[in-house]
Amino acid sequence: MRYLLRFRDNASRERPGHIDLECSEKFRGNPVLTSIVTARNLARSVLMGLRIVYLTRLWRHSIHPSSRISFHAYLDKTNPHGIIIGADTILTRGVVVLAHDFSRRRRCETKIGARCFIGVNAIIMPGVTIGDEVVVGAGAVVTRDVESGTLVAGNPARIIKRVRTTRFGMMAE
Repeated sequence: MRYLLRFRDNASRERPGHIDLECSEKFRGNPVLTSIVTARNLARSVLMGLRIVYLTRLWRHSIHPSSRISFHAYLDKTNPHGIIIGADTILTRGVVVLAHDFSRRRRCETKIGARCFIGVNAIIMPGVTIGDEVVVGAGAVVTRDVESGTLVAGNPARIIKRVRTTRFGMMAE
């Protein structure tokens, strides 16, 4: 898959001079564009790996190395030992994972299983266990345990349907 480098003009709604990468068959075989995209993807992978190392070594969260945590996701640092994230799980932008309740003086474990997808701005409350192969919808507030192989959404999160997922919580067909 090759990519086209497109520059947006200053009058657009996006940031001025923002570089947008999009798929294009038109520039197939262009070594310059291919190397730019390859360098970008490599840098992104290295930074994501460093984020996992930072969270596991410095803060002592229990995160599987194959998981991906957005730079804009918040993992509770008051009780970092209480957050456990399984293999091939992705936490997207704005996700909040809590492992303590200050008002009740409660510290507990919050577990997220393997091959899960946690949608944008979802909130995982303290003490919740999310099973394997779970998709949590955008903006959901998970207040209770979620069984494996389900899609949940809403406030509070409710089971919408049963699903099967693959790596990073992508829905299997």
